[in-house]
Amino acid sequence: MQRTQTRLRTGSIIKDPTQTRYRVEACLGTGGFGSVYLVMELRGSGKLFALKEVVTTTERERRSLALEASLLMRLQHPALPRVYRFFDDVRNQRSYLLMDYIRGANLEELRRLTPGRRIPLAHLLTTLEPVIDALDYLHSQQPPVIHRDIKPSNIIVPAAGRGAMLVDFGLAKLYIPDGMTTTIRQGTPGYAAPEQYGGRGRTDIRTDVYGLGATLYTLLTGQFPCDAFERVLLLQNGAERDPLRPAHELVPGLPRAVSEDLQCALALNSQERFASVREFWRAVVSHARLDPEATTAPEEATPSLEAMAASTELFPERKVQENLRQAHRRRRRLVLSALILALVLTLVAGAVAIGLSSPLHSLVARSLAPRSSTAPGSAPAKATSQVPLAGDAYPYPALFADYVGTAQDLLTSTRTLLVLSHLQQHQGRFSGFFSGLGQSGPCSGTLNQQGVIHFTVSIYGGKASLVFEGMIKVGSQMAGSFEVHDENNRFTGESGLWSLSPGFPPSQ
Repeated sequence: MQRTQTRLRTGSIIKDPTQTRYRVEACLGTGGFGSVYLVMELRGSGKLFALKEVVTTTERERRSLALEASLLMRLQHPALPRVYRFFDDVRNQRSYLLMDYIRGANLEELRRLTPGRRIPLAHLLTTLEPVIDALDYLHSQQPPVIHRDIKPSNIIVPAAGRGAMLVDFGLAKLYIPDGMTTTIRQGTPGYAAPEQYGGRGRTDIRTDVYGLGATLYTLLTGQFPCDAFERVLLLQNGAERDPLRPAHELVPGLPRAVSEDLQCALALNSQERFASVREFWRAVVSHARLDPEATTAPEEATPSLEAMAASTELFPERKVQENLRQAHRRRRRLVLSALILALVLTLVAGAVAIGLSSPLHSLVARSLAPRSSTAPGSAPAKATSQVPLAGDAYPYPALFADYVGTAQDLLTSTRTLLVLSHLQQHQGRFSGFFSGLGQSGPCSGTLNQQGVIHFTVSIYGGKASLVFEGMIKVGSQMAGSFEVHDENNRFTGESGLWSLSPGFPPSQ
């Protein structure tokens, strides 16, 4: 469950810590965790920027985002937008990243404009090269930076024709070998690798290999890849084959070797994928070159992506300028209206003052005074007050009392019944009874207003614990991953996936 957004209105003014003022010109996009705005600096040259707004409900989230922002501000690559500033609006639970605004269209928009909603491989080989180089650059940092949300809509083809650029670092993470980073932002279904689900997955460079593979799969076939979480569950529930269809079955003209490269990049086990984005890309390019038809762009059927981006740009300069002219005209009308209103109020106030001082006023006031309708001896009627809205501006998701589902132990390849019962919730905390994975006992946990849920179960007399983390989905279903920790809260190596739906436990 993602919280409802309160978007900044066009024309709103926002200030950064240097007191530089920016005016919101348009909303470029919005999602469950924030929005991206086109803003104009009101001091200096009037340059346009992209302002990414992220919902941060806790101090921990703000600190984490600030740390990642400090890293992003040090990055410099021609295929990455520069990040200039990070600042908070603690009262409204928002954090902001000010970065370059890239004028152009993203690959998802361009894909939908092409025949069959597919982009020819020849076009992608040229357009994506700067993005591959940018990912190489990110992964070469010490420690490496993992993007974790590679998808067509996060790759922009600039109208200026400078080559594609990789945007949206809302999910970027530092990779710390043998460490564990907790995140509430899991990525996009279909493009997120299995290790991203549940919030405690150990993502690394191969996570971006999966995202790039899923992106190429969509662009080449016109179909979204089957979600990794669904693939794991279907295979462990007895499916005879991976539900992810090979790309060459969907596009007969695609070289089979390239299709096999995509299958390798989309392997559920990260160790079976290509070791790096560059290794994956080299394989695709070399196999594509073995088929001359695959590397020959059908110019007459599909124009270049750069040409399409220039013609389909969503916010060209002339539209921004027209917005500015309209806003200026509106402000002039508002100022004029305010002056007229002030004059009218002054005249009315003067007339009222003269009227109140006349003897006639007292006589009229007494005759118009309302009579009391209260019966003798009865208490006076209480004034009704406005009923306040229940909960916070962003209430916590309400849990059901009972849930049933399954747990998949990836180490033993077993599937067991999972039950949460007798749950009691107080805002962001809850407790109840757990049964599953051969264990049972009390459980307790937390959830935040974005629907991220975390709970633990003590097992083996307190010598170990089951740690669950996941998301509450639409329809009140929950899903995520779990780990077994020892008494020192260290990961033991045993983990799995889980899913729950509202319902009563089966009768014994």
